[in-house]
Amino acid sequence: MTFIASVVAKDGIAVIADSLSSSMVRTITQDRWKDFLNEKKKEVVEGADFVFTEDEVSKLFIRKPSHTKDYENKLFVYDKYTTITTAGGGVINGKRIDKLVAEIKQLAQAEEGKYLAQPIEQRVDQFCKLLESEILAHIGANKIIQPTHFIISHYNKLTQEASIYTVKIIINTEATLKEDTVVLYDKEKDDSKVVCDGQSNISNRILYGGLGEAIDCLEDVVDSVRQELEKNGFGEEKGLPKGFYQELTKTKAESLFQDQSQEAHLFHLSTLSLQQASDLAFLLLKVERDFQAYTKDIPTVGGQVKLATINEDGVHFVLGKNIIKPTRHL
Repeated sequence: MTFIASVVAKDGIAVIADSLSSSMVRTITQDRWKDFLNEKKKEVVEGADFVFTEDEVSKLFIRKPSHTKDYENKLFVYDKYTTITTAGGGVINGKRIDKLVAEIKQLAQAEEGKYLAQPIEQRVDQFCKLLESEILAHIGANKIIQPTHFIISHYNKLTQEASIYTVKIIINTEATLKEDTVVLYDKEKDDSKVVCDGQSNISNRILYGGLGEAIDCLEDVVDSVRQELEKNGFGEEKGLPKGFYQELTKTKAESLFQDQSQEAHLFHLSTLSLQQASDLAFLLLKVERDFQAYTKDIPTVGGQVKLATINEDGVHFVLGKNIIKPTRHL
C-alpha cells in the first residue's frame, strides 16, 4: 500500500507520495479457517462425508502485505504543468510503473507542439488509451492484474485553474475479458480540493468525517454483495446484467453524497495558499505513516517522501528530488 494526495490551493496544487513498497502474499487466517469449518459442519448431513472444494478454499485466501522496502518512485513529472502519482501494483506488463509512465510520456509527447495544444482532458484520455494496451498485455501474460490507481494533477497557467483526474484499473482477471462489454479502467475528474488514495482511511475521516468513513466501507459492502450473490449462483456472467457491480458502486456513492452533502469539515480549503496546501498534504501523509505504530499490521506507508508543487512556474520539488546527505540520518 502507499499514500498519495493532491491538494488544490488558490494559486496551484501540492502533490505528495511516499516511497515504501509492499510485497503481497495470499494467506488464510486461523479465525477465517475456523469460521469456514464451522459453517461447513452445519451443512453436513449425519453420516455423510465432510467435503469441500478447491474453489471454496481458494476464496478464503486474502492478500496481505508480507514485507516492505524503500525506495519506489511514485511521483512523476508528466509535463511542465502535470504530475502523476500512483498507488497499488508496482508492475504492469513486466515494467515498473516509473518506466511505464516514462514510455507513455514519450509516446504521448512525440509531437510536442500537438501535445501542448491539447486540453488536459484530451491528454488524460491519451494517457488512458496508451495505458489500456499495457493492461491487456499484462492480463494476457499473467491472467490477473493488481488494482492500480493514478492521480493526474494539472495546473493551467493561463486560466489559473487546477484539474485533478483519477484513473483506476478496475478489471481484475482474464475471465472478465470474455465479457461482451469490457471496462478496463475508470476515469473521473475529481472536483474535490483534496484527493487522497492508497492508504487514506484516516485522512478521509479527518477531512470528511462520517462521509469519509462511509466511502472507505463502500468497497467492502459491494464485495459482500458480490460474495452472497455468487454463493447463490448469481454472477455477471449468469443472472446479472453486465457492469452490475460498477453501477451498484456508483449508485451507492451518489447516495452517500446526497445524504451527507456537506463540504469537508475544513470548509476553507478553497482559500488555501500553496504553502498551506503543501503543509496539509504532508500532514495527511504523516498521520497515515505515524499511526501505523499503533496497529498490528506491518508499515505500508513511509520511506522517503516526495512533495512537489505545481503553479504558474511549473512543477517544483520541495522534498525528495535530490539525494540527501547521509549525515541527516545521524
